[in-house]
Amino acid sequence: MNKLFFMTMILFSIGITAQESRAYLAFNVGASLPGGEIAAEDQANLKTGLDVNLDFGYRLNEQWGAFLTYGMSANEVEVDDDAGTTVWRTGYMGIGPIYAVSLGENWSWDIRPGYVLAMPTTIDYEGGDLDLDAKGSGWMLGNSFIMGLGQGFKLAINIDYLSGTYSEFGEGDDATKPDASSDGLTRLAIGVGARYNF
Repeated sequence: MNKLFFMTMILFSIGITAQESRAYLAFNVGASLPGGEIAAEDQANLKTGLDVNLDFGYRLNEQWGAFLTYGMSANEVEVDDDAGTTVWRTGYMGIGPIYAVSLGENWSWDIRPGYVLAMPTTIDYEGGDLDLDAKGSGWMLGNSFIMGLGQGFKLAINIDYLSGTYSEFGEGDDATKPDASSDGLTRLAIGVGARYNF
């Protein structure tokens, strides 16, 4: 009886440890390099900005898992007149699988292709009189090079690409559809992050 109880406790402890190391929460920050038709000089003329996001991931096994991410990038719009500071602010929520590759003793590579469920955007003019909202969706490809294995805090180097198209500009009766499918935005974010493996 004691031996059976002892073996059960060992297996339970191993199971708990494995479960704890499967989930992670990460905070990432980096430079947002905008692209696409809307970011071009004859359109919004976006400058390099800042990208911040929060990721939650769960591993099903050593290689496969799933992630959910929510973030926002902010890019200044370059204007020629004295209209003040104009900021192109884009939020995004993405979901998809994780594929993990071991890169050696203390490094791993997480590849995260995903669908961008929502890409709400606000063009925020100084003073707030000419604010404009836009809605869109798209896809993303995240890459994280993780230093550290097992539980606890890890360092991540991130290279994330997002590509989206807008389906609507404005709200309510003032909403308009884009003239062409080329009214899209891409974003390359390069930065660092910290994650905690549970």
